[in-house]
Amino acid sequence: MRRVLLVMILGLVAGCGTRTSAGDQSLIDQADSLHRALAPAIVSDDPRLRGYMQQIAARLLAAAREVAREQSLGKDGENSDWMFSKEVQFHIARSAIPNAFTTGGHHVYVLLPAFQKCQSEDELAAAMAHAYTHTLLRHIQHHIHAGPPDAPANSIILRFVEHRFNLKQEQEADDLAFTIHARAGWDPVAFVNMLEHLESGPPRIGAIGGRLERMPPAAQEWSRPPISDVRRFGQHREQAGIIASQRQVPQAVERLLAAFPNCLLADDLSQQKEAQRELSAPISTDTPNTFEKGPRERRQ
Repeated sequence: MRRVLLVMILGLVAGCGTRTSAGDQSLIDQADSLHRALAPAIVSDDPRLRGYMQQIAARLLAAAREVAREQSLGKDGENSDWMFSKEVQFHIARSAIPNAFTTGGHHVYVLLPAFQKCQSEDELAAAMAHAYTHTLLRHIQHHIHAGPPDAPANSIILRFVEHRFNLKQEQEADDLAFTIHARAGWDPVAFVNMLEHLESGPPRIGAIGGRLERMPPAAQEWSRPPISDVRRFGQHREQAGIIASQRQVPQAVERLLAAFPNCLLADDLSQQKEAQRELSAPISTDTPNTFEKGPRERRQ
């Protein structure tokens, strides 16, 4: 009996180290809540597209686990197992903005124009890796944190706007994502190409170009063929565009996606800044008095 109790106690002690922390769980819950608000814009709910995205994700997450272990990412006591689980999902969403981002939990988004700017799966995987790596580096956990559990979607997005990633954090994400992308077997040159096609700016492009020149000899052994060749990739990209053209997305959801700070471009586009202003504008509850607009006409 004592032996059974000892085994149970040891099991409980060992299990304590594998639990998701309260802070991480709050961000996971917040990201799930936000995803429900963004769901009408998701076009990768099509079975073929969803399967393709998750195949890419599986390779990225497996490589990310290896790299995280080798580089001892994370602080002592932080459990990162959830970051590599099958619950992490990558989505394609309809929007007019080229962007890719994570909301800190199990959801990573590639907006359709960014997908369309990628010329190959290798480039798409690079964009996905960059967005995901912000979670792996705990940029959101350490700098943005989670708001109230019942916070509306617009206030969640505004927290990302107010505490947006700086250039150093974007370069940190590029650096780690580049390693994960190469370890997963995709062409590392495509990472630079992705940054160029998305106009990420000279500092980021130059930094990763330097990494490309310093690739270790072992990198040649990492190379693997893409899941889809260029022709099939083009078909996936075309399919996403067709689905998006047939999808009716509420204006409020489009505004949320547009307002999210850009992780790929050198700066937010004018449409993004306008969406951010609209989200931050206080909602007026006053009913306008139409009879007081302009000078009144005198009755004859």
